Amino acid sequence: MKTLLITSSLLGFTLLGTTALATPMETMTVIYRSPVDYALYQQKAEMLGYFQLEVHEGIQLDAKSQLRQMATRFAQADNLLVHRSQSVEAPKLSVSAPR
Repeated sequence: MKTLLITSSLLGFTLLGTTALATPMETMTVIYRSPVDYALYQQKAEMLGYFQLEVHEGIQLDAKSQLRQMATRFAQADNLLVHRSQSVEAPKLSVSAPR
């Protein structure tokens, strides 16, 4: 019983000694705002959020329209190539069998 008491007291002193030597805890500063200031902050945060969503949506819409334009131009160019190759007659080759 004495050994358990001595061990626990030594452990307790060790733990107390290490907490005293540990680095100080991080502190947090809280600033209290008036309701009007908080409402303005909330409104600004919402407006910036909506603005960012509109910007991202605009970028996506621009990219889609540019891709559609490129696809139509490619299709038009491909149709021109197909019509040109059909209008030009391929030369007829005469192959003779080896004798």
